[in-house]
Amino acid sequence: YLSFPTAEEMHAGGADADTDDGDNDDPLIMEMTTEGSLHDDGNRIEIRYAESKLSGMEGARTLVAFNRTDPQFLSMVRSGTVSTALSFETGKRYICSYLTPLMPFEVCIYTILVNNRFEETGRIDLEYIIEIRGAQSEHCKLSLELRDTCESPFPENTVESRPEESLSRH
Repeated sequence: YLSFPTAEEMHAGGADADTDDGDNDDPLIMEMTTEGSLHDDGNRIEIRYAESKLSGMEGARTLVAFNRTDPQFLSMVRSGTVSTALSFETGKRYICSYLTPLMPFEVCIYTILVNNRFEETGRIDLEYIIEIRGAQSEHCKLSLELRDTCESPFPENTVESRPEESLSRH
């Protein structure tokens, strides 16, 4: 399972850098757990998962990949209802295409931070600014955390236990 951080975890990091415009609107924070797959060929690690209605990209599949020799350079490929290939490297700007059912458009990705600790902790943190057509920009943070498929995504002790009732028929 891939887990995206809770609102509390996102706010625990302190004040957001994107609030310097004087606007006090709270950022949009989504938390999502989804089933995915992991492929490791010894050199390249690929993480695949399905997007959901919550992410606004229902029907799309996402691939996040990196090479062990350069884990701080990530690529993200989405296919399905939306199609794109995005590149992330701290301090770099990449121009990418985004194909939606309505129309294709160009986006520019400026990566603020790639913190890829996937091999050590199973976690990738990504912070970037996405500029759409040079006009609108969004400050985005994405955290991926891998959980073993045997690990339940639900907290322990969420179901009340009741003493067993014995039934007898006469």
